Amino acid sequence: MPSPIKKATAVSAFLGNWENKDEYGIHRLTFHSGSQAEYDGEWVGFSIEDSAFVVDYEKYLFKVEGGILMIRWPGETAYRIFTRVKD
Repeated sequence: MPSPIKKATAVSAFLGNWENKDEYGIHRLTFHSGSQAEYDGEWVGFSIEDSAFVVDYEKYLFKVEGGILMIRWPGETAYRIFTRVKD
């Protein structure tokens, strides 16, 4: 189980605005705190367990590489790529 310090550091790395561009358009993801996020205008509560954001008992696997946030939606095999957006 990750220590509270490691978890707080991980959360602080996500805070702010992120953007994903795909064939359906641009999707915005904003982490407002360590437990509240906004995806395309819809607010959700989440927690972090291992390498997953947990929203309503569903796990969204994530990884960060080179400043890029990659999130895999439940039931999908590919990661969606999010890049940081300046405020």
